[in-house]
Amino acid sequence: MEETTKQFESEMKIIQSNIDTLRNRYLSLKGQSGAKNSGKLGYEIGKAENEYFQYEKTAREQMERRRQNLLKGVLDKINIRIQEYGKTKGYRMIFGATTDGSILYGIEQDDKTPEILGILNSEYEQEAGKKQKDLR
Repeated sequence: MEETTKQFESEMKIIQSNIDTLRNRYLSLKGQSGAKNSGKLGYEIGKAENEYFQYEKTAREQMERRRQNLLKGVLDKINIRIQEYGKTKGYRMIFGATTDGSILYGIEQDDKTPEILGILNSEYEQEAGKKQKDLR
């Protein structure tokens, strides 16, 4: 996790440096604006502003996706280790220390999801059948 964090922070520094460069270029051009150079300089200011805001937006979106992918990779590794630990120690379930009480590991025979889904689907089909009869 620490290595992943360092890698992400390093990538963020590079991107932030690029954003700062574009912002400084834009602000420098904007500071030079005057009535006599308004045509070409105005175009350059608009172009610099657009480049700055576009790059910043795109970079932040890409880094958020990158952060999520790195985090997913770390969480996947953690989940594999938790499953191995649970099997090795013979635990039936391992709960996470979260506010929602997530189950981090559980043996398949304790998983009641298919049974509950079957009940819910059966009830849904019965209700849908009643509605169809009522429409006729």
